[in-house]
Amino acid sequence: MSLSFSKASSSQEIQNILDYNINAFVDSPGFSWDLKGIKREVDGGWDLYGVQFEKEIIAAVFLRVDGENLFTKNTAVKINHQGSGYSHQIKDFFELRARELKLKVIFHFCRIDDFRMYSLNESHGYKKTSRRLGKNGEIVEWRKTIDWIILNTINNYTEVKDMATKKKTKKKAAKKTAKKAAKKTTKKAAKKTTKKAAKKTTKKAAKKTTKKAAKKTTKKAAKKTAKKAAKKTTKKAAKKKSTRKPNEAFMKPMTPSKELAAVIGDKALPRTQVIKKIWDYIKKHNLQNPKNKRNILADDKLKPVFKGKSEVTMFELAGIIGKHLSWLIKF
Repeated sequence: MSLSFSKASSSQEIQNILDYNINAFVDSPGFSWDLKGIKREVDGGWDLYGVQFEKEIIAAVFLRVDGENLFTKNTAVKINHQGSGYSHQIKDFFELRARELKLKVIFHFCRIDDFRMYSLNESHGYKKTSRRLGKNGEIVEWRKTIDWIILNTINNYTEVKDMATKKKTKKKAAKKTAKKAAKKTTKKAAKKTTKKAAKKTTKKAAKKTTKKAAKKTTKKAAKKTAKKAAKKTTKKAAKKKSTRKPNEAFMKPMTPSKELAAVIGDKALPRTQVIKKIWDYIKKHNLQNPKNKRNILADDKLKPVFKGKSEVTMFELAGIIGKHLSWLIKF
């Protein structure tokens, strides 16, 4: 399914994006995901877009144009929509905007420990630069140069192909005109001849016309069948080619600490599954602060995980959980 991208141009539209994406922002470190922080980004020259799937906002992206460069960053896709290829569509949207605006370079920013984004950027032709941003150098810069030579070659090829198609169409039209003229001449000649000769001529002409029509019908049917088969083969090949394998390193299970295991169990799980189980536990035990649902209240099991804190914000949650996880395989 394809996504739609809607630019937020008012405070209410910004608020709508924030309200829809409360859970999505939990795993999006590096930015201040509150109304004040998002407005500060917009005031700084970034355009905010809501990423929609069937009227539900599942992520948010920022774009900023500077000269011939397009700067980009985005939130994680909502947990219940991850694994559907939507992150790749967001990357395609960045490249489409760059091509529409005739820009030469796309820059993308993400966390230094976001291995999922590393794999995604590499699969789309981005290269990691040596620049580090943020107070502690925790933000990594990626760069992709738009290859306009390839794009122009494709456009030129399309133009040549269109010209060839037009020539073929003209030839077909000329043949049809010639056939119509020939039929008229034949009819006039048939009228001048005797009735017997006319009958014979008509029978022979009818037989020839039937054979020609049959041949044409057979050829057209064969061409249609071949085209349909070719389309199916192309679609299947495209599907096989477009299937992207997830980053095996990122999907490796991580071992929870003793404190975290008391909440989600001691089974090793990928990070996304750990976050999901934590949220399932929070919602099951009604641990969101009723006055401010962005804050999580600690019960007896969560308190050791929160290092003794009785309440934390959901923006702190991903970092806290990360400290209670360790890789089974070191990268």
